[in-house]
Amino acid sequence: MHDSLLLDQSREILLLVDPATLAICEVSKPGLRQLGYTLEDLLGRPITDIECALSDLFFWDEVRQGGNANITDTECSYLCSNGQILLASKTVLRVEKDGTSWLVIRAEPLEPRQQAESELASISSRLQATLEATAEGILLLDREGNILNMNQCFSRMWGIPDELLARRVDAEAFAFMASFFADQEAYQRNLAAIHLDSDLESFDTLELTDGRIFERRSRPARHAEQIIGRVFSFSDATERKAIEQQLLNQNARLEEVVQQRTAALSQQLAALTESNRKLEEAQFQLLQSEKLASIGQLAAGVAHEINNPIGFINSNLGTLGDYVESLLAIDAAYAQAQHALDPSVQLAFEPVSALKTSLDYAFMVDDLRQLIKESRDGLERVKTIVRDLKDFARVGSAEWAWADIHQGLESTLNIVWNELKYKATVEREYGTLPRVHCIPSQLNQVFMNLLVNAAHAIEGQGVIRVRTGCNDKQVWVEVIDTGIGIPPKNINRIFDPFFTTKALGKGTGLGLSLAWGIVQRHRGSIEVQSEPGKGTTFKVLLPIGGEPAEAPPSSQ
Repeated sequence: MHDSLLLDQSREILLLVDPATLAICEVSKPGLRQLGYTLEDLLGRPITDIECALSDLFFWDEVRQGGNANITDTECSYLCSNGQILLASKTVLRVEKDGTSWLVIRAEPLEPRQQAESELASISSRLQATLEATAEGILLLDREGNILNMNQCFSRMWGIPDELLARRVDAEAFAFMASFFADQEAYQRNLAAIHLDSDLESFDTLELTDGRIFERRSRPARHAEQIIGRVFSFSDATERKAIEQQLLNQNARLEEVVQQRTAALSQQLAALTESNRKLEEAQFQLLQSEKLASIGQLAAGVAHEINNPIGFINSNLGTLGDYVESLLAIDAAYAQAQHALDPSVQLAFEPVSALKTSLDYAFMVDDLRQLIKESRDGLERVKTIVRDLKDFARVGSAEWAWADIHQGLESTLNIVWNELKYKATVEREYGTLPRVHCIPSQLNQVFMNLLVNAAHAIEGQGVIRVRTGCNDKQVWVEVIDTGIGIPPKNINRIFDPFFTTKALGKGTGLGLSLAWGIVQRHRGSIEVQSEPGKGTTFKVLLPIGGEPAEAPPSSQ
């Protein structure tokens, strides 16, 4: 009775626990009062439900596994029914009764000051444990730059000796860290530049003399909204930086390989495009050659058919001219004889004289001679046209020969005269040219394309000037027009196959390309100058010798 009364008045918390199950079997009334539970709340519950500190859990886990259960004056934490934590100093004893083991817990709550100190120590312990658990080096400085704390990772990263740490002299620690930099004064200035009372965060990279690379971050440390110092975190980025550098090097190599492959593919594409252009040009030129061959065959046939009637018409005109002259001579003799007759006889010729007068006989005589002359000139014009047509596109046009450039120009002008006469006046400014070794029909094709283009460029009525000249090694032919000119944006594309500024269906875009190809095969060149609104000049330059060949005949 007295023992029970004594226990009920005590401040101590007494609990009886089954060591096998850790179940609570009995609780003293003071314990129930201070923890805020009823006996029914705690009976049968594991002791670990109310002893909640991490050290308590480790202790009871060891007891369950058969470890030593006797401890004395050890700090513990109890979870009260209202959720608050009650700090106490406990002693645990193992007792035997009737062959059964029991654990008696006697816990005495700590005084408020002791509890506050204990809580502070616990918080400090948890904070230090947290600092030690991080993989980064942590350094805490106050607002004056004094070291408040650091974790072991920080001291290991910098290799700070234990004896230096034990002396706790901040200047020595900072000097030791500065020794890892080539410019120690610059490092000290860098550290001083970080304002310890600043509200800003900072980040920088530190390169140490031993090859390591540290990344340093800092942020203000606060207490009750006041800045009390600064927290620095250091991480070793050496391996990551090395990997990043390797990746950069690999990316650079890959980029170089890609650029090389791209350049190679671009070259292949350019070569393929050029081959395709040449193929299209060759196909067009083949078609042109076939057309020229067909024209040549047609011209030869037409010339053969026309030459026969032209021959006998020309012969008949010659004979007719002779007959007319003979008849006119006879008429003149009659006229002389008439004047010698007796006047009475001459009266018989008056009707004849009247008829001659009414028919304007004198004009008829003069006009008859003129008609015969014009007919002969017309026949010569037809013969010239047929000859020029044969010269322009004759069979066997791929053969090299020594040719007269002026003759080729004239035959071409005759062929395209129908295109030119309604648009322009043709002015010739021919110099003295030697014969040129070339493929005449192909050069005629070049001249035709340039002349037709010049005519198409003229709006209304204009002038086309054909000018020639030479020097010791080459001859040149200029075709100058007063047309609309070529815009500067198109001047570099006019020789591209299929490029044309004409309306749809008005041109194939292959005329100048074909001319360029022909001149190139003759080892020559084409120059162009143009001014929009004023006209264009095409200048064809050709070597006199061309392909190696025998010298031109000396008689020509």
